[in-house]
Amino acid sequence: MVLEFYYDLLSQPCRAVYLFLKAAGIDFEPKVIDLLKGEHYQPEFVKKNPFRKVPLIDDGGFILAESVAIMRYIAIQYNLPEHWYPRADARSQARVDEFLNWQHLCVRKHCVELFLSLFRSRIGVGRFTKQPIDQEKIQAVREEIAKSVTHIADYFLNGKPFIAGDNISAADVLGVCELAQIAAVGEEALYANNEVVVAWMERVRSKLQPHYDESIGKLDGVKKTYENAKEIAYTISVEHVEFLSEKMGAVKFYADLRSQPCRAVFIFMKANAIQFELEKVDLFLGEQLQEKFTQVHSIQRVPVIDDDGFVLGESGAIFRYLSRKFNVADHWYPAADLARQARIDEYLHWHHTNIRVNAMMTFRHIYINTVRGKPVKEDEVRRHKSELSKALNHMALYFLKERKFLGGHDISVADIQALCELMQLDAVREEGLYLSNPIVGAWIGRVKAAVQPYLAECEAEGVGMMKQLYETITSSSKL
Repeated sequence: MVLEFYYDLLSQPCRAVYLFLKAAGIDFEPKVIDLLKGEHYQPEFVKKNPFRKVPLIDDGGFILAESVAIMRYIAIQYNLPEHWYPRADARSQARVDEFLNWQHLCVRKHCVELFLSLFRSRIGVGRFTKQPIDQEKIQAVREEIAKSVTHIADYFLNGKPFIAGDNISAADVLGVCELAQIAAVGEEALYANNEVVVAWMERVRSKLQPHYDESIGKLDGVKKTYENAKEIAYTISVEHVEFLSEKMGAVKFYADLRSQPCRAVFIFMKANAIQFELEKVDLFLGEQLQEKFTQVHSIQRVPVIDDDGFVLGESGAIFRYLSRKFNVADHWYPAADLARQARIDEYLHWHHTNIRVNAMMTFRHIYINTVRGKPVKEDEVRRHKSELSKALNHMALYFLKERKFLGGHDISVADIQALCELMQLDAVREEGLYLSNPIVGAWIGRVKAAVQPYLAECEAEGVGMMKQLYETITSSSKL
């Protein structure tokens, strides 16, 4: 049975999977879903994917969404050459995973926001009505993209022709497709001024020909439409917000346990008896921005591990690498069961822009502004709470459907990642957002029980500390 591929080439992740399949020589039956016409909301597609998103594959009845999970599954299931997604070498695989996880909130999120904001300032099509531009917000997004472009050049490429080394990988395909999207709204200068990134993009495009030119046709049409359209004549302005441990030695673990992903990695290593040296990096004091830490990891984010000189960031990549390196129990991240592995990957990549971004921003708007004595932006809080509620409903009805845990009937790294993200809300008394969903609430209880006493151990320096400070400030403000 031929693989069915549901896609719209206007979408960056769809183009990435399309190019991946074409370049790797995988036959597929094309199932085009027109996003601008809202075809992803039609009942027949919603039956396939209740998230109403593309790309999606149906491989003989095994349905999988999320571009990164799809590419990883295809590489393993169809035994693609190692360079597309390394399986034999744990460090090469981890480097690809590091980029694939990092790009969700550092490339994709900002490129999507810039593209849609500018596109909708001129064009109303179907569900996409015209919207005025928030100039201050757009400028902040441009600055984030520029920083990410620098990180791609200086950290991920760092003198190499491709992200994983001498040959193209899934990471390169996805990265180039994301950046190419902003050229359709005249923002290519954000990467065109970086010679390293421009040369890399050209190498990737060359490797993907003639399929790259085939894939870009619809986006080129959008670009022409955008150039010929007129921008809305007004703008708005708002305030800008800011191994075997015994043989290899202990892993150095750079973290701040007030960070959700840091707590998730901490619990994972504790639960699997992986020896590590905790190197505390105080995010609230800005220690991640200081030279000492920047020499370790130039992206200036935690968590980071240093395993005998192999430095790796991004919690999702760290989970996979440690699972393989230390041969942890298979339920954490299945090595032998490809379908279960893909399901866990599906959640981990969906998590970034659904659970993580909305839980994180709800927490930040409330906690950071309260601690700094500034007014809470209630409109932003309501918006993120609403989006989080939708995401939790999807988690319950799709990921937890007839399952005790996100990956099946036993705990996995997906459960730890999600638990730590949601429990951040406890610090600002917003745990009702997830406990009000009975399916999610029951799952939370199961996960908490499965990761004790390690959850309690890290909570003392994490959510517990922040909750105490928040309650002290809010209680004194009422006096």
